Amino acid sequence: MRVRKKISQREALRLRKRVNQLLKERHEARSPWANEYPGGVNFATVNMGAELTSKMELAEKFSDTVVVKRSGATFRFYAIPR
Repeated sequence: MRVRKKISQREALRLRKRVNQLLKERHEARSPWANEYPGGVNFATVNMGAELTSKMELAEKFSDTVVVKRSGATFRFYAIPR
């Protein structure tokens, strides 16, 4: 069994504050979309061409979420950064 290095209360408090700060930043980064997509529901499925499929795969690889917004008959795809 490996022995863990003990840290001071000051270090533990600093780390706890840093974790809370990172969680807050993550929440704030996602919150602009939270009201529009709470518990999102898949209501349609579309087969895409090869070009769009490859762009979607790339966006999904480098982001947490891909969001689709409609403007008239145009659909815009957004990659939401991590």
